[in-house]
Amino acid sequence: MEQYYRSMSQLVVQKGVNVQKGDTLIVSCPVECYEFARYITENAYLIGAKTVIINYSDTKIFNKKMQYETEETVLDIPQWLIDRTNMYSDETCCSISICLSDDEACPNMKNASAYGKLKSKLTRANHDNYMQNKQRWCVIVCPTQQWADRVFPNSPDSLSLLLSALHKSCLLDDPVNNLNALNAQLSSNSAYLNSLNLKQLHFTSAQTRTDLTMEFSCPRWLGGSETQQNESRTEFNPNLPTFEVFSGPNMNSVNGFVRGTKPLCYSGAEINDFWFIFKNGVIVEWDCEEQHKEILQKLIQNEGADKLGEVALVPHSSPISQLGVVFYNGLLDENASCHLALGNGYDDCYTDITKMNTSCIHHDFMIGAADMTVEGITADGVAVKIMENGEFVRK
Repeated sequence: MEQYYRSMSQLVVQKGVNVQKGDTLIVSCPVECYEFARYITENAYLIGAKTVIINYSDTKIFNKKMQYETEETVLDIPQWLIDRTNMYSDETCCSISICLSDDEACPNMKNASAYGKLKSKLTRANHDNYMQNKQRWCVIVCPTQQWADRVFPNSPDSLSLLLSALHKSCLLDDPVNNLNALNAQLSSNSAYLNSLNLKQLHFTSAQTRTDLTMEFSCPRWLGGSETQQNESRTEFNPNLPTFEVFSGPNMNSVNGFVRGTKPLCYSGAEINDFWFIFKNGVIVEWDCEEQHKEILQKLIQNEGADKLGEVALVPHSSPISQLGVVFYNGLLDENASCHLALGNGYDDCYTDITKMNTSCIHHDFMIGAADMTVEGITADGVAVKIMENGEFVRK
């Protein structure tokens, strides 16, 4: 565990948020990961951070709050909590979010959904700063025994197996050089897609019966490292790890059938065997296993969550895909598979912002398969194959 803490904390501070001298670093940390936060704090100060602020969270306590408090009390969010979030909206502030597997169901989804909507609304300016890359940010994972037991339930060495899988997924054998090489490849892929000026993508898979089309208006494809949108133009990596290139479809242009190929984890539930039918951008039909229908419905009922905000292309041969492991964690599982996201889009992906979906939700779900084909049509009407059998095709 110590080796992961040491390697990953150095990588996220140096290459993730790329801490600069005089920065304020905000770390959102589950209480289970306090030791990891200490390594991150040490590395940030060694580089020259002005201060490091740790915001701890406890899912179990949050769920008790949702279970026992009235909706009126839940929605009485203290002003100091909003002020604490919004006061760190300066470009010299950067943020690291540590995430775990989503393995504890909330006993009162109605309260949790209402709380999430209101808090997102009240802290929207801070959220938008990060989504527009005005501030540097990075999402990473932290291994725990509970998570390891979920991923490898029949092994007495589950934590060792999880650590080994994370080491491979995050390319930690030579992290900085590996990340630089990966960023170069992702930049090349996104540059190629941008050169095509695609107006449509068509996803098909006989294995999953996916047959989905979406349209674009001069899209911007992004991948790998990004640049802070201020005078400094500081490079950072929003996700560690990442193997995707992504953009955003016109929100009202998505049509057809798509089936998920990995569990959709939401509010502690592991939703399997789910599918959506889109018509003019909106989910008009959907289904999943019976015991999780209410939870999936709650997700879709969030404002703007019945439309897509992101499309991402990931080769079936990505290191995470090759592990053959379901991590029950969105950051890792999305980088094993082509995926889509319900809810909010990213400003940087659009030249015409009116085509972007907006929502307080951004929730990825995986659709990639070994036989997936992705075909495009350029603005000039030329058909071009983007992926075949789950892999990129470059002409």
